[in-house]
Order: sequence, then structure tokens, then C-alpha cells
Amino acid sequence: MRYFLFFLLCLPLGVRAQALPWLRAYGTTANETGGYAVPMPGGGYLLAGQQPYANGFASRIYLVRTNAVGDTLWTKRVSPPYALLPTLSGAVADANGNLLLTGYENGRGNQTGFAVKINSSGDTLWTRTYRPLLQLGATGQSSAQPAVIAADGHYLFLRIDSDYLTGPPYVVSTVNLYKVNSATGSVMWSFNLSNFLTTSGLDLPNRLYSDPTVSASSVTMLIEGTLGGNTNGVKGYLLFNAANGTLVQFKRRDGLYALDNYPTAAVERDGNIAMGRRQSLTKITPTGDTIWRTVAPNRYANRSWDARAIVEDAQGSLLLVGDSELQTGGAGGSSNQIHLVRFTGAGRLVSDTMLFRAGDNYARSALLAPNGRGLVFSGYTTAGPRGGSDLLLGLYDGFRPLAAAPASATAAPLQAYPNPVSGPAARATVALPAATAGGRLVLHDGLGRYLGAQPVAPGARQATVELAGRPPGLYLLRYEQADGRRYLVRLLRE
Repeated sequence: MRYFLFFLLCLPLGVRAQALPWLRAYGTTANETGGYAVPMPGGGYLLAGQQPYANGFASRIYLVRTNAVGDTLWTKRVSPPYALLPTLSGAVADANGNLLLTGYENGRGNQTGFAVKINSSGDTLWTRTYRPLLQLGATGQSSAQPAVIAADGHYLFLRIDSDYLTGPPYVVSTVNLYKVNSATGSVMWSFNLSNFLTTSGLDLPNRLYSDPTVSASSVTMLIEGTLGGNTNGVKGYLLFNAANGTLVQFKRRDGLYALDNYPTAAVERDGNIAMGRRQSLTKITPTGDTIWRTVAPNRYANRSWDARAIVEDAQGSLLLVGDSELQTGGAGGSSNQIHLVRFTGAGRLVSDTMLFRAGDNYARSALLAPNGRGLVFSGYTTAGPRGGSDLLLGLYDGFRPLAAAPASATAAPLQAYPNPVSGPAARATVALPAATAGGRLVLHDGLGRYLGAQPVAPGARQATVELAGRPPGLYLLRYEQADGRRYLVRLLRE
């Protein structure tokens, strides 16, 4: 364990020194990079990156298990099948603490995508590799993008293959949406996005794909591209049925197209999707309708941030971790730094803080702190305390209090009985506010993951919520009233 000090660049927002209660760096004299973090059952975190061998020609996945304040409990090294320079694209954990790690490695001459499932102790449960289907005379590469967990517990991710040819068109890329079985890694279904978009008229070279997001049984993706090579391009939302992979709809919209960064997205507690880009955050419905869009002003000279990960706090605010642009001159010189940004649930920008230290510092994950309002973030730094690069994990608790929190972002108490619930039915009756405008009840597990929703009719005085079939534990039930007010109760399932 090594303590790692950041110096904060403080704007008029007035960030206090105790805004970073703890920050840790992990590694050896080798160059550890990556730094994807997930919460673990019982508290603490598991941090995943990659670590090269001493000769620099091969590397392993490097795992660090910590307690709730970042102290190291154990470290472990995992080798993918070819053990040649694996690079992680992401990590996702299920309710049991099992992780799916995705990425690519340079094995057997062509870059190979992989998915590795490990348990909470770092033991490998299964491994799958994805080789590019090369055309004659081509070289190629394949990668597995960050995965998400569907409502049935199986995994969804993009697989991207590229063939490099000796003549025109020189590069042929194929993008597929995969669903794989969580127990075995076998493919349950796939959808060829490339073929679909080609028939829809989008140019082959100019496309951006967001990672899939899951809301209830639906899978939503953002696709951006150009038509005829024009910079005035199109934006499309693809909606899939997560159970069988059928395409439900493709919603295309014309608009300004900018090849800036790979979009990142997260599902909020109300079932809608927050999607972050460069200096912007957009909230959409699962079917691709825009609720609001906020473009953040650039608060640092010659710098702007790209969104890397988003999480929602207990008040409904959206906490974002991003990377500043690599630029020469201005505040912070030419190094890359980590930005921590907060928006209200209605899209109002509240604060934008850049954490600065020497070297390049990259953000990878954002998690809600145990207190429900802070941000646990992870990534890596190129100027680690032992030399070379080290993984990072820290808690930021310095977001400004909301001066005038909108009613939609404040959750008033909600009454439910019995509480705890038990028995085969495990049924609770919820007392709704007087003169309710109607809306819906949204259920989440103790980690804030969306489980489902049910409508509430205008004027209803009570509703029944079923927890039958769900495992024992803490659940969060939020009443999203149609007039924007929110109510919250914690249900214990025995």
C-alpha cells in the first residue's frame, strides 16, 4: 500500500483539501496500466489492469483486491490464453462478485479479442477468444469491448473485427453485438451491426458505436456516422430485445456529426440513459428520445474533458469522471488529467474539478461511494511512486452542495408495510402521497441497479410491490411522480 498525493487546481468552486479522503496507487516497478474498478460484496473493490513481464514482450492481467478505503488485501496475476500483451477494455461484476474482463491481446500474429470470467478470489472460471475472420492475404485484429449484464444475468458486448488488405478498400471492419452465456461464455446470439448500417446507407469508414446499455429487457445503442462523407451526418439509436437479439427499432436523426470520442453511457434509476461525450451530457429514454442535453463550458484554459464513466448518486445527481485533452500550454501544461464533474438530475452543471499532478493521469471507472453522494474513481498514472505507471483508486467527496436542488432531484420519504418483507409472497404495500399525479414505482437492488418498474395511476393512494423470487437483501423503491417529485423507501427482503 502506498499513499499517493494529488494537488488540486482550485477554481472559484473552492475545493477543500479533505475533498480527497484517500487515494492509493498500486503496482510494482513495471508499468501497470488500465485500472478498471468494480465494487465487491461485503465492501471494498477489485481493481483490474495489465502488467508486463520484465522482458516487456508479454504481460498479464493484474488484479488488486482492496478494502473500503483502498488498502490492499491481495494481488493476483491472470494470463489470457496466449499471454501476449493483453489490454483490457473494461470490467463488470455480478451480484456474486464474479467479474467479466474484456479486451484484446497480440497473440499468434494478429490481435485477438478475449473475455475472461473470474470469481471474487481472482480464480479463472472460463476464457473465450475471438479471432478475426481474415480475408485472403490480409492481416487483422479483433477486440471485445466493455460488457454489460442483461436482466437475465448474461453478458452483452461489442466485438469489433478489422481486416487490413494490401489494396482498396484497405480496411474492412465488422462490428457485432454479442450476447454470451454467463456460465459458459458460449454465444447465445449476435447481430451484425455493420451489415445493417451499410444497408441503411451510412459510410463504412465513419462510424462510432456506443457500448450497449440495458434497461429492463431492452438494449439501447447510439450509432453515429456520415452519409456521402459529409460532416453533416446522422445519429441513430438501435433498440434490441435482450432475450433474443431481434432489432425492435432503428431511430435515425440528422444532425451535426463530430468524430470526437467514444460515447459512454449509464442507466439511471428511473430507467432512462445518461450518455456522456466531450464536454456534454445527454439524457435519453431507452427508445432514443432526448429528454435533455447539456453542453458544459470549458472551465480550464486550453483544456476540455472527454467522458469516461458515469454514476448516479442518492440525490439523483449524475457524477462523471473524464479525461482532459492532451494539449500544449494553458493550465496544467501538456499532461492528461482527470476531471470530476457533477450535474443535477435535470442536467444543470454544478461543478467541474480537475485533479492535477505531474505525468499523465487517466480515468477508467466511476462508482458511487458508500455514503451515497461521493465518487470512487479509478484509472492509472504514468508517474507512479515506484517508477513507471501505477493503477489508481480514490474517493472524492468534495462536490458542492446543491444551492437550490430541484424537486425532481430530492427524494422525500415513502412509507411501506410490512418492512422487512418475508415469506413466499414477500409483498409490501406502499402508501402513496395524497393527491398523487401518478407516475411509476421503480425498483433497484442495494447497489442501485435497475430491476423493474410498474405504473401508478393518477389519484391512487397505495400500490403493491412484489419481491417474491428475489434474493434476501436491501432494495430501493423510488416513486417517480409525474410532476417531477421523487419519493424513496428502503425495503429489506428477509
